[in-house]
Amino acid sequence: MLPEYLLYWGFTKQPFSLSPDPDMLFLSAQHQEALMRLKYGVVSNKGGVLLISENAGDGKTSILRRLIMDLTDEFEGQIKIAFIDHPTLTVNQMIAEIARQLGVAKVRKEKIDNLNSLRIKLVELHEEGIKPLVIVDEGQMLAHKPDILQELRILLNFCVSDSFLLSFIFSGQKPLEGAIKKMPEFWQRLPVRFFLRNLDLRDTGDLIRFRIRAAGQMEKEIFSHTAIEGIHRFSQGCPRVICSLADLSLLVGHSQRSQKIDFSEVSQATTDMTKSGELFHYFSFVESSRGKHKRKSCPSCGKFVKHSEALCPHCGGSMSISREVIEAKSEKVQCPACLQISGPNARCSFCGFLLAQACPRCQHHNPADSSGCFHCGYPLPDRDTLASRDLEQGLRSIGINHRQENFLHRFPALKNEGRIYLASVAPRLFWGERSTLKTNACTTEGSFFMTEKALIFSNGSQCKRISYPDIRNLSVSLGERHGKVAHPRLSVVLDGEELEVVVPVRTEKPIQLASLISDFVTNKRYSVVANSKRP
Repeated sequence: MLPEYLLYWGFTKQPFSLSPDPDMLFLSAQHQEALMRLKYGVVSNKGGVLLISENAGDGKTSILRRLIMDLTDEFEGQIKIAFIDHPTLTVNQMIAEIARQLGVAKVRKEKIDNLNSLRIKLVELHEEGIKPLVIVDEGQMLAHKPDILQELRILLNFCVSDSFLLSFIFSGQKPLEGAIKKMPEFWQRLPVRFFLRNLDLRDTGDLIRFRIRAAGQMEKEIFSHTAIEGIHRFSQGCPRVICSLADLSLLVGHSQRSQKIDFSEVSQATTDMTKSGELFHYFSFVESSRGKHKRKSCPSCGKFVKHSEALCPHCGGSMSISREVIEAKSEKVQCPACLQISGPNARCSFCGFLLAQACPRCQHHNPADSSGCFHCGYPLPDRDTLASRDLEQGLRSIGINHRQENFLHRFPALKNEGRIYLASVAPRLFWGERSTLKTNACTTEGSFFMTEKALIFSNGSQCKRISYPDIRNLSVSLGERHGKVAHPRLSVVLDGEELEVVVPVRTEKPIQLASLISDFVTNKRYSVVANSKRP
């Protein structure tokens, strides 16, 4: 039975499952070419075929599953396929498993016995007109096992006067290509090759639309063009990440009762994939799943009770609160920071401002500035602590983690600024990446720091300190990217002054970095006022 959030969108099956389902395989132009080359290599009896992907999740296994299905139909059963999808075996185990899957009646402990039995079996299959095929998936696991690669290469020598007795398909990521290239005698025996790459924006949209139609939703477009563009930018065109993000966006949209997946739903989904903080759509999913099994958890003590119970038999608490909470959460609210109407999230879908926080004990949503849970009284952190926690976790997840003591001896002005979250330190030599501060008067190069109390720019002779409460408006854009160095651009508006800071940061995830900076500064701007109102 489908989860409630998929039924909400009108699906009859899982649209973005990560399992390699041949029926859900979207054949882009390059995937079609890959499938045709694999078929050509097998049908033309070329011996060996190599399939390499640029990244994990580009669809290799799905193509192989589709290939097996097509070859089985086209050869009308006159094909025998051994599929090795976990190649971390010993040499003897690998040969024994290939022999077993190709029909050798009894495999033995000795390698020579299995090789002889396999050769006899291959000759029998050849005389019967049956084509044997061995597919090795996840081949990058063999990159550091040249002994197994050599054994597989030698199996390609099994042939009769006019043809190979065995065809091989090797599939894996980049390390497999490098390992085989180091073995020229093996590389030359793989004349048919194809290299899968990530999808472009157009193929990303086509993949999402294809999956939606294949899952039974034929009536409406669920994802807007803006949503598809956001998914493509976050996933960088990796099909597996595209499906994961699209599925999470559907869950977010269901929890907000959206009519269409747009930028705000995708933005919330990308935030969930990089840092913690939002729980409502997961809570809603779990609650709906429990309802199907006629059990639910007590909102007070968390223990499971029968669905028909009005009072918890364990603690005596009311069981109707959970439904009231869910209904209250479904209401739209106006964000006090950007004044946009946002869904029932912990964060504003537009500016990242913290609207609520979930109690870690009972999962009840409370205003972000609450000192304690209104439902169970559990103590809650303030907005400042939440913003800092989310930033630290987010930076750590994208590989950025600075140590404060590395900078204090060179920049004394940082001593009273608290924790340093993000640093871009200009090199001492002439060359190298530097941060840039642009004002109406001039442009200056130097170092940039995002600390607990302020944004700080320093070029050695002078220091520009931008306190968070003094910021009237902030926008963060991706800027340019050179290799692995991103250049997020911070446009800061103060009273009577506009500044622009460009920060070089070594990261492969500039979109997540820009979102983290924007969310953190937005909440720091309001934390002073918000904390003064806490009881």
